[in-house]
Amino acid sequence: MSLRTSTLRPLMAVALAVFASASPAQTPVPQPFVIQDPQAVQAAEALFQDVQALAKLVTPCVESRQGTATECLCRFQPQLERVRRTATSVQAQYPGWRNQVVNWTDPASRQSRAISVEAVVRQSSPACPAK
Repeated sequence: MSLRTSTLRPLMAVALAVFASASPAQTPVPQPFVIQDPQAVQAAEALFQDVQALAKLVTPCVESRQGTATECLCRFQPQLERVRRTATSVQAQYPGWRNQVVNWTDPASRQSRAISVEAVVRQSSPACPAK
């Protein structure tokens, strides 16, 4: 299994659960658009990297059936909070990205990337039990 598949699996499970539980009237279909402004690319890439780092922690938990995607996310509160802070900051800085799938090319790797900031904000705010 590739790293890309394994890191995205838990977050996709959460995304599908959120998407499936909402009615079409509540969840507009995101429309992709490409960003090229260097500052915008840097903000999107920072969020993408935070999500990737959290996924690397959550994936083994989910794949070994130690908990649901949400339970595993809740085990990594500091990293989850970092994703939430970054996503909220990016969302405030780029309000035009609401209901959008943002696409860009990573300048370092030249790989195409995509992320929905709104979905990350929703998914990074699970109802975790108090410690």
